[in-house]
Amino acid sequence: MALGVVCQMCHTNPEPGSMMTYPATETCMSCHEAIAIDTPAIQSLHTLAKSGHEIPWVRVYAVTPGVTWAHRPHVDAGVQCETCHGDISQADVVSETKATVAMATCISCHEAQGAKTECVTCHAWPTDKFLGIK
Repeated sequence: MALGVVCQMCHTNPEPGSMMTYPATETCMSCHEAIAIDTPAIQSLHTLAKSGHEIPWVRVYAVTPGVTWAHRPHVDAGVQCETCHGDISQADVVSETKATVAMATCISCHEAQGAKTECVTCHAWPTDKFLGIK
């Protein structure tokens, strides 16, 4: 990664560990107090930090309805972030660079790694939540 930064330095996977977190403004400022301060994005970050507000993150990757998916088992299995998210360290703007919501992408990776491919590995149908029953 650029400047030796790895994803987990800013994105944590707290218990119970299904999704990674977005960094808090102060986490970003711990480096960007002095790094890339002449860029428009970091200048906006400084303004936001001074206001005391959190960064209004925009989710780029979304889990498809009906899929029970979590970062934790993938991180624990040694899957690198770039496998699914692409080389974010080289991007000016984060965008969906990999087809992570395509079932064929997941299945081909699971097959290549010898991971489970049974439907119930990723799908738990039918559930009241999936069927829209409250």
